[in-house]
Amino acid sequence: MTATIHIKDEKPFADIPFNVTITGLEINQCYKIEMQLDDYYCINAPLCLSPKLPWKSSAVFYSDQLGEINLANSKAISGSYQGISEMGLFFNARPIQTKNVKLPKQLEEVPLYDKFYVTIRIFQNKTLIREKTVERYYLNKDISYKDIYQQKFQGRLFFQPAQQKPAVIVLSGSDGRIEKAQNIAQLLANYGFTTLAIAYFGLDGLASHLEKIPLEIIEEARKYLVQSPYVTTDKIGIYGRSKGAEFALASQAYHPNCQAIALNSPSNIIYEGIKGKFPSKNSSWTINNQELPYQAFRYKDLFLKLLFKKELPINPKSKISIEKIAAPILLLTSQKDEVWRAKAASRELMDSYKGKEIEYNLYQETGHMLTVAYQPNQRYNNNWKGLLDDSVDSWQKTIAFFNKHLKNDKKISNE
Repeated sequence: MTATIHIKDEKPFADIPFNVTITGLEINQCYKIEMQLDDYYCINAPLCLSPKLPWKSSAVFYSDQLGEINLANSKAISGSYQGISEMGLFFNARPIQTKNVKLPKQLEEVPLYDKFYVTIRIFQNKTLIREKTVERYYLNKDISYKDIYQQKFQGRLFFQPAQQKPAVIVLSGSDGRIEKAQNIAQLLANYGFTTLAIAYFGLDGLASHLEKIPLEIIEEARKYLVQSPYVTTDKIGIYGRSKGAEFALASQAYHPNCQAIALNSPSNIIYEGIKGKFPSKNSSWTINNQELPYQAFRYKDLFLKLLFKKELPINPKSKISIEKIAAPILLLTSQKDEVWRAKAASRELMDSYKGKEIEYNLYQETGHMLTVAYQPNQRYNNNWKGLLDDSVDSWQKTIAFFNKHLKNDKKISNE
């Protein structure tokens, strides 16, 4: 018999699970399966990590009575993970080394990172007996993109030509650039949305640091989308994660113009800006060229928090007022957020949003890096199955939220 590798999936997108089955093996024999990812951009990896580095994982299995190994029901006995998991090899892949790259300063120089390659290899007694490579996509081939240069921001628009779709503005975290926002925007676009990934600092023509960023960026982005031929003008949502969630909420507090607000690892407080690696002594955000009140960072406060494990007093003026907001809100929060008080922020938002539609999801394993489904998360070394499940559930909740409030549709479906 000849070993054959079968890779089966519903659709070859990065947020969809795929199954690996190997047939034609000797019965009840030990094999090693290796997975390699090439040209792979991982949203959970450090921003400067080179996407040209291969990622790898491997695990040891025994073939069954039919001479088969099926990752959906075969147990990994050793290697990168143990146990049964269809996506265990993928989720536990790691870069083979650390190599940083210099980030582009021009928007047009930022790669699209729209696809990557998955290679499966099977070994018996260290001998390679079969391998197979397939492509997987962040972006459907039918979706186009173009770079957007506006007065206050730069962005990348993902759209389906000659079609109008509801739109989602996507904001990444404290990196402020386009890469991570693009990763999320591409995947959302596959579900029937026109998406606009925004860079709000860090590229030529934008602010150099995360300080005094104008909230009017969101209003400018929305006006651009309203005038776009690819957008259903009365259906525009906003997605922000980490610092982007703070940005999204603050913008809607002053200009409530979006029909659905998804906040991943949120803050309901405006924090001090960041200049390089240090507090900037300025607010993160401005409105009408005026800095918004902010919670100052003090090393003394951080030391006391770490020492006594207590939340520190908050400057009440730094809290974001949500009185003007009426749109549905989705909160995706980790019990173990190691960066800031996302759980407390979510509770306070729930309490102050009574009578309006708000959905709160609290996850037990993932920390602050709660991103898209199935992507390896090397930031945490705890329960990897819990991390994987959190990533899947939070991502599915995000898609269902935008389907419901921008399409009036609760189903999750790649278009």
